[in-house]
Amino acid sequence: MSGGPPVRPTDRVSDVLARDESLVEVFARHSPHFEKLRHRSMRRVMARLVTVEQAAGICGAAADVLVRDLNRALGIGTAEASRASAAADASGSAPASGAVEAPAFAPGTLVTEVDVRDDLRNGREPFSRIMAAVGSLPADGVLHLRAPFEPVPLFTVMAKRGFAHVARRNGPDEWSVWFQRATTASPPESAAAEPSAAPRAAANEIVLDVRGMEPPDPMIRTLEALEHLPPGATLLQINARVPQFLLPVLVERGFTYQLDTSNPQEVRVRIGRAPGDDFSPVSEPSTETLMDNDAVVLDVRPIPGRDKHPTIFRTFDALAPGKAMLLVNDHDPRPLRYQFMAERPDAFDWRYEEEGPEVWKVRIARKE
Repeated sequence: MSGGPPVRPTDRVSDVLARDESLVEVFARHSPHFEKLRHRSMRRVMARLVTVEQAAGICGAAADVLVRDLNRALGIGTAEASRASAAADASGSAPASGAVEAPAFAPGTLVTEVDVRDDLRNGREPFSRIMAAVGSLPADGVLHLRAPFEPVPLFTVMAKRGFAHVARRNGPDEWSVWFQRATTASPPESAAAEPSAAPRAAANEIVLDVRGMEPPDPMIRTLEALEHLPPGATLLQINARVPQFLLPVLVERGFTYQLDTSNPQEVRVRIGRAPGDDFSPVSEPSTETLMDNDAVVLDVRPIPGRDKHPTIFRTFDALAPGKAMLLVNDHDPRPLRYQFMAERPDAFDWRYEEEGPEVWKVRIARKE
């Protein structure tokens, strides 16, 4: 490691790790929540959104000690780091934590408070909770969000739903943001088109609504939720479009999925664990007569062409002997059958369930 300018509390975590990737070990020593920074995909999103000071507040670590240890790891002396921190404090100090001073709203305005500080510090995803509160707001209502850092990505999400915001910093790790619709005449068109801001979950189903997120947040949030998916549970992702880049990643990581595109306003992706992990897929309306308990649905239509065959073979190889996958395609996958005959000659059974002209369905079973 080399020296350079000292790490300051106001530096973005992504900028710190860009200096030396091994600094992730320093973060991890301060809190187990920082272990997520080891995953590159999550790091690209998480680390660019928060400062070192904000990250420490989220994870319950001491910001000054974390900054000191990061500078030590970079070979930067304590005196030099202290001078840099003092200069940063002098240029923009935060008010002391205490009572929240709210903006002035019209008399009788209903203010709904959602405090997500504990959620974030304990590694829980607060987005669905926030969206549920947004969905229940009256036309002229106000959402007061309390967070340990300035939730900048949420500003874009809420703006698309027609909300303006006022943000105030109450302390080193305490922010208040008030959201109110820019006009109370009628809800924004995009919000009115959505059937619900917080879809109701079925039994043993966890809902993750990613419609308002900017890429790559939907993929990151989904993969993070799947890390904590209980056995036998299903994750229902509500999306504005087919998540083409997510689908092959799911298969690669041992998950199965089903797409429901029956609603033109949204795409629903039900995600569960691969066979052997207590996941029984729920039939789509169009395939209800073709499904049985040992079949895994793999719809490859939205997958890029170069990724289709690798995804199919990974799914097949993950099947237990005697289990099957139901392949859904937009053309006759005859070349795929030839590849199976060449690479898995005695390992599969092939049976057409539907033969076009628009949809082809093939049941591919792994022999015992």
